[in-house]
Amino acid sequence: MGRPTVSVCIVTCNHASYIDDCLESVLGQVESADGEIVVGDDCSDDETSLRVARWAQRHPHRIRYFSHVSRLGAAANGRFVVAQARGEYVALLDGDDMWLPGKLRAQLEFMQSHAACPAVYTNAIVLDDQGRLRGIFNNAQPSLISLDYLLERGNFLNQSSILFRRIHADAILSLEGSFIDYWLHIAFARRGALGYLNRPGVLYRANSATSMVATDNANVRELYWQAIDAMSADAQHRIAVLHAKGDFLRRVLLRSVRTRDPALFAKWLRRVMAGEPGARVGVAWAMVQSVARISAAMTLEAIALRLMRNPARIWYRH
Repeated sequence: MGRPTVSVCIVTCNHASYIDDCLESVLGQVESADGEIVVGDDCSDDETSLRVARWAQRHPHRIRYFSHVSRLGAAANGRFVVAQARGEYVALLDGDDMWLPGKLRAQLEFMQSHAACPAVYTNAIVLDDQGRLRGIFNNAQPSLISLDYLLERGNFLNQSSILFRRIHADAILSLEGSFIDYWLHIAFARRGALGYLNRPGVLYRANSATSMVATDNANVRELYWQAIDAMSADAQHRIAVLHAKGDFLRRVLLRSVRTRDPALFAKWLRRVMAGEPGARVGVAWAMVQSVARISAAMTLEAIALRLMRNPARIWYRH
């Protein structure tokens, strides 16, 4: 096979319960686009490796399968599969998520008509670990998302929906150590406005047994903060960074309320403000605005859901 149009990079570890659905949802779309699937299995302890190997045997011209003999970690495994990608475009997908029909075609069409766009995303339908509907990933967004908008609104983009141009692969490959998807979104947005399709393209499994958010929330919070703090020296986006820090504090505040852990918010408040000795009022005001905006939206949503008797909700409202 010559150079494929798109490389779908799937990272998986202990996803035996999900990986068959994941690969099946991608294969037909990749074949239509003359693409390839690159799977990196991070030393799974369950039957994930066996299941992926069977798919690779049945589709040797579409699936390139790499099984690591020692565990790399999610970030390093992600860098690994992206480094193997040969396509003009690269898509990312977690092994416990799935694509919806037409997702890849719609994104390729968008990229072809927006030559300056480094990456494009879609919305997602949220499922729980048992496959039950829990809501929609985020509310409606503009079709082009600037870096300032991304900083001010926080991490609302779905990682398993990303499609980016391979010429920007260094945005991932240059990252060192552990990182969360917000690092990546910011890195792409520094190269141009991000595309966004206001349609679900992914079935996203929230808080699955292997979810980093569910199993290592404190580390996710730390990596989230590092992604924001890395922008502190960028004078061109100074106001947006202050809003990002205020929105981060809003998230920590809500987490501390849910977990009944006021010390969590107190710790992070001291840390954030220590880095902004000359702009503490600005950060505090940004936090208040974020709390007011999100709280009002969530209250209206709760009323609407009660009236409609519908348990589905917007997962990340921004």
